[in-house]
Amino acid sequence: GLITLAAGIVFCVVLDPLGFIPTSIVFLTFMMLVMGKRNPLLLAVTPALITAAVWLVFEKVLALSMPAGVLADYL
Repeated sequence: GLITLAAGIVFCVVLDPLGFIPTSIVFLTFMMLVMGKRNPLLLAVTPALITAAVWLVFEKVLALSMPAGVLADYL
């Protein structure tokens, strides 16, 4: 619905300045909450693992840069 559309727009707007990793973790956590997931362990681990997997595939396997944003000095 409207919440998921707004979340997607916010994701696109903040992706470049904040970077892929923090933006994706926050976005995935929010979307899990919207979908009714409330298990704290699941909310803490799943977005981080999915983000790490996507980042590794794009950065290391496909050699495509993801926006580093605030983590540019550390990646």
